Amino acid sequence: DMNTPVQVLAKPKVIEPIDYENIIVQKKTQIINDGLRELLLFPYDDFQTAVLKRQHQYVCSTIPENAEKEAYSLFVTECIKTYISDWHVVNFKHEDYSGDFRQLPNKGNRLEKLPVHVFEVDEEADKDEDAASLGSQKGGLTKQGWLYKGNMNSAISVTMRVCIIFVYS
Repeated sequence: DMNTPVQVLAKPKVIEPIDYENIIVQKKTQIINDGLRELLLFPYDDFQTAVLKRQHQYVCSTIPENAEKEAYSLFVTECIKTYISDWHVVNFKHEDYSGDFRQLPNKGNRLEKLPVHVFEVDEEADKDEDAASLGSQKGGLTKQGWLYKGNMNSAISVTMRVCIIFVYS
């Protein structure tokens, strides 16, 4: 139909990715003075590259000598190069930590039990218990009770102390 208006769609704007290296160079002084610069900068010792020689496990090659020159297809040429070239391997320093959290390496020394903390208050209570058990071992009678000490002018007691009385027969 000739009377139907044609809609012209505008092309979306092309968004260029950020040039990370360029931004690092431009804001070098700000990054150097930043307390969290380790989060921005790429660690240089994070990975290592190595070249492993291709080991062939056969007496004669399975690829003809001039196969790469005679190949017409780019795909075939690249397949041949992949098959006969050495391996370039990237080893990451923290690769052990990149998997599932349940399979993290246990490299740190783990303590089997938490260290026991002894406080002065605990030692005093232990001394009182030792004294009570000592009195019962000698055949004496141990009586324990509460002693309330308070201000004489107030009806509310301020402090509370434990009183242990040993009665020997």
